[in-house]
Amino acid sequence: MKGQKRYWLVGIVAVVALLVPSTVRAQDEGGGSMPSRFSLGAGLGIPFGVIGIGCEVTPILSSGPDSIANYFSLNLGLGVAVAGVGYSLGFRLYPLGRDRVWAPKLSLLYGVVAVVDWKDIVRGFSVGGGVVRRLRGKLSLDADLIFIINHFGFDYIDWDSIGRLKVSLGLRWNFD
Repeated sequence: MKGQKRYWLVGIVAVVALLVPSTVRAQDEGGGSMPSRFSLGAGLGIPFGVIGIGCEVTPILSSGPDSIANYFSLNLGLGVAVAGVGYSLGFRLYPLGRDRVWAPKLSLLYGVVAVVDWKDIVRGFSVGGGVVRRLRGKLSLDADLIFIINHFGFDYIDWDSIGRLKVSLGLRWNFD
C-alpha cells in the first residue's frame, strides 16, 4: 500500500511540472538572472532525509549572474527514515547555472542512504544527477537519480534486494 501511494505522488508531481508554464526568473538590478540564495522544500528521497524537508543554501557572498554563487550550493535534509531520523548533507553543482527554468545539477551527499529490514538505518555517500524545474512564482520541482557509493556500519548488505539506485522528488520554495 505504501509503495502505491509513493508512485501516485511521483506521477502527480511529474504531471504538474509538465503542465505549469515556466514564466518566472528573478532579475537583479543589472537585468541579469539571479538564483535564490536559500530554498526550503519537502520531498521523498536521500536529499530530504528519506521523507522530510530539505534546504539549499548558497553561502557565497558574491552576486551577479556570472558569480560562483550561481553554480554551487550546500544541501541539508532532515526527515523520517522508517527506522529513525534521516538526514543528508552535501554539495550541489549546477554546471549551466541555477538561473534557468530547467537547471541540471550534480550532487554529492552524505547521510542516510537506505533502510534494511525496516529497522536498520544505513549511512554512506551517494552521488546523483537531476534537474530543478522552476514553476510559477518561487516554486520549484526537484528530481534526482541518486547512486549509493558506499555504506558504513554493516559488514554485508544485499544491494540486489535494496538497490543502489534511488529516485528523489520534491517541491521547494525559493527565497530571495
